Amino acid sequence: METVEKKLEPLRRKIKEQALLSQSLKSDCRRGEGWYELTPMQREAIDMIMREIAIIVTVEHTSPEAWFEIMTNARTVINTLEKKDDK
Repeated sequence: METVEKKLEPLRRKIKEQALLSQSLKSDCRRGEGWYELTPMQREAIDMIMREIAIIVTVEHTSPEAWFEIMTNARTVINTLEKKDDK
């Protein structure tokens, strides 16, 4: 009989891969010339989007939730920018 630890090992490997990819993507974004011109909310949205991308390509490629989270974060930034333009 398989132990719980052995059953969890593949998930641990995927989570480790996801974390490494997520941190790499976030680091790459911070090297962009315009990173510090973004608002804190925009930078956080990008961080969250990069995390969701890492999840999609390593763990949850068949689930729509991560895609929905990307859309939600992007839409939040768009709504804020549109309100700013209205002023």
